[in-house]
Amino acid sequence: MRILTQLKTYFDRITTREKLLLNIFVWICIFTWLTFGLSRCQAVRKDLSQSSNTLKYQQLWLDNEASISTDLEENLSRLKPENTFTSSQLVGKVDRFARQSGLKHEISSPKTESKGIFEIHTLNVTAKQASIDKLIAFDNTLKEAFPYIALEKIKVTSNKSNPGLLDARFTIISFELKNLPNTDKTI
Repeated sequence: MRILTQLKTYFDRITTREKLLLNIFVWICIFTWLTFGLSRCQAVRKDLSQSSNTLKYQQLWLDNEASISTDLEENLSRLKPENTFTSSQLVGKVDRFARQSGLKHEISSPKTESKGIFEIHTLNVTAKQASIDKLIAFDNTLKEAFPYIALEKIKVTSNKSNPGLLDARFTIISFELKNLPNTDKTI
């Protein structure tokens, strides 16, 4: 109480102009504090809303767990681990497909990326001076090996030295099922 009495005494002694300026200063401080408080409240509200949406999305996945598990088991049962390819087997298989199609080709070294129970192998095949029939035959041969081998991307350009022929770059992906630790079987 003593501090309030001293402040009131001080406030009574200052001039009207100083009282007005002091009031303006106090109200500006209050307004600034409230503005920052409101900004923090809005940020917290936004974070809570995002968290709520994330939880709803995750709950949707959890609610569909039985359906997802059934679909996964069904799809995995259709995949035969012995039909998946290591990176070197993939190169050999694609090389054989390209030769059968009659392509003059080059195959890049495969890039392997590990993802959970799979290893994803990616390689590029470049065909030079090929007819459209040979490219289509190669594409059809790749389609026969689906889902174990798939064509991710193809870029076809006209050959500069012979516009009647085409140059093509195929990006091919394949997956390999890994063995699980502490088990003798592959998923």
